[in-house]
Amino acid sequence: MKTIIFISASRTGHNFVMNQVQSWFPDEFRPQMLNYENIKAEDLHRTIFKWIEAGQIEEGATIKCVYIIRDLLNWWASYLKFVPDVAHRNYQNMFDVWVSHVKEAYELTYYTPLKYVVNYDTFRDRQYYREWLCDNLGGMYSEERIDFVPEAGKGSSFDGFRLPGRLLNTGKRWKRMTKVSYYRMMLEGNPEAVDLYKRNFNLTEEQAKFIDNL
Repeated sequence: MKTIIFISASRTGHNFVMNQVQSWFPDEFRPQMLNYENIKAEDLHRTIFKWIEAGQIEEGATIKCVYIIRDLLNWWASYLKFVPDVAHRNYQNMFDVWVSHVKEAYELTYYTPLKYVVNYDTFRDRQYYREWLCDNLGGMYSEERIDFVPEAGKGSSFDGFRLPGRLLNTGKRWKRMTKVSYYRMMLEGNPEAVDLYKRNFNLTEEQAKFIDNL
């Protein structure tokens, strides 16, 4: 039995990635697929052990972990849009989760020995990248459902359900949120996240200028 665990900070776009992976396996050979949102990398092994104890994962199963990494500014803009009431945002936890995933993805920490790292934007835009992940997970590549966006998570905060997956406008969302009163304060209060973003992501000229002016 093969189990694929997706580790991601909570956003609907990650369901787009999961759906594509699921489509690469026929029903009779489909692996068990679990999504764990908002868990830090250092807590993953303890969570997997609890799942095995509870019977959610078979003992002896082959476990492959997929970290889904998102651009900080656009992911955060999406979160702000999705949870407009400041009183209901657990924003510090979301930053802490993002930082832990990026550090694990770029091997600044080593909590997950067997893992695959998926940059959401590259996965959406590059077929060779999707093929690479398919090969490593043992699927049979197909683009039959490449533009299908499931409704899990209530849909995209910005674009809704109906826009094809590869046309989701995720690259400019941050511009629409820069005037939110708490936006800059949250970023300024998380210098480690900002530094990881600058060092490990390909920022546009506008993004770099915005970050440098924080």
